Amino acid sequence: MSFSRYFILLLALLAFSAGANAQLVSRGPWSGAVTAYSAEVNLVLFESRLTTLEVSSDRDFVRKLTFPEEPRRKSDLPLLTRYRLKRLEPNTTYYYRVVAGRDRERQRVGQLRTGPIPGQAASFRFIVAGGAATGSEAGAFSEIRYQAPLFFVQLGNLHNASINANDARVFAETYHRVLDSFTHVELLQRVPAVYTWDRFDYGQGADRESPNAFPAHLTYRHYIPHYPLPADSAPELADDLIGEKPITQAFTVGRVRFIVLDTRTQRTPVNTPEGPEKSMLGKWQREWLENELVRAQSNHVLTFILTSVPWHASGTPYADDWSRYTHERNEIAQWISDQGLRNIAFISANGGTLSAVTGTAAPDQLPEFQVGEIDLHFNHVEGPWDVGPLFREETEEFFGVFDIDDNRSSIKVTFIGMNQNGSERLRTVLEFSVN
Repeated sequence: MSFSRYFILLLALLAFSAGANAQLVSRGPWSGAVTAYSAEVNLVLFESRLTTLEVSSDRDFVRKLTFPEEPRRKSDLPLLTRYRLKRLEPNTTYYYRVVAGRDRERQRVGQLRTGPIPGQAASFRFIVAGGAATGSEAGAFSEIRYQAPLFFVQLGNLHNASINANDARVFAETYHRVLDSFTHVELLQRVPAVYTWDRFDYGQGADRESPNAFPAHLTYRHYIPHYPLPADSAPELADDLIGEKPITQAFTVGRVRFIVLDTRTQRTPVNTPEGPEKSMLGKWQREWLENELVRAQSNHVLTFILTSVPWHASGTPYADDWSRYTHERNEIAQWISDQGLRNIAFISANGGTLSAVTGTAAPDQLPEFQVGEIDLHFNHVEGPWDVGPLFREETEEFFGVFDIDDNRSSIKVTFIGMNQNGSERLRTVLEFSVN
């Protein structure tokens, strides 16, 4: 073979290799809505391409499933692409990458692990955190990834942009700023996320009178992989605008039920006088919560209620947590007691501390685990904490690790308050027996 022909062949091979291993993904990917058999993956492409997603249980993608893009909608934001993964196996680690023609993503390869079979005893770890600054490069994100949870819950304040614009593109650009963080996107590429919003990431007002509700909701539904949103299919809310339907959702892992509240969409303004008309949840979400709690008792051992603000908060000036909605809080607590419901615990964030209420101080006191926040600094929330409260050092970043040990006769919950260095700062254990 002549040198010239050899040189041309070499260039062709190099071109083919470069094309086959192109970088297609601009931001992401990130996953969520993970069950034992399914998941959702979202990402932003560099350019408009028709793509598929290859999913495999081995890193080399020798055997793989292929999933098409979800159909695009008129309201979709440019280059955002979504995939629904089905026919997955329980308790299995999967890798996924984008393919466009003969081009395969070479850098941004994602990873997730499916959950255990619902209803069967299973032990697992999950992690919960509160507020982070927009585009934060917090070391906590790297430490959370290192702790290898089954999933990660961001309980509000994914960013602190406080957007005041009635424009979905502004909300999308802010999500892009979040995804530009190396440590954050490394976490989201490898650990599925569950996310609800709070004060900053909901936009100005952060209650039912917010002028930015519609674009906030629209962008959330597009960008964030999420479990089914019951409000979107509720007949009684059919005539409501999308910005009036809460993003509350629920899912099951093993024998544990997770109820994720939306404490912003239907909330009455915080300065409204206490009384029956003042609500953090709104009528529909309150009734949905009660129905979920009753259903969970029949086929789950433990139910977590996840709220972006502390449940047991007390006497905090200028706060907008549950201490400013005591009438509704007391009614919910009394209703749970009257129904004889057991094994219910709250997980909250954005209270400025690592702390817990174990529920041993009073017969009807509901346990709560407060995980603080990553690198936003809020006033310390007072409450009847009997574990902690532990305040951060100036440069500390807090999050909460939850180890679930289901031994069939009971479920043991180990709550570990941790910082970005992997240092254990607080620990408490609660055990919930089978009814």
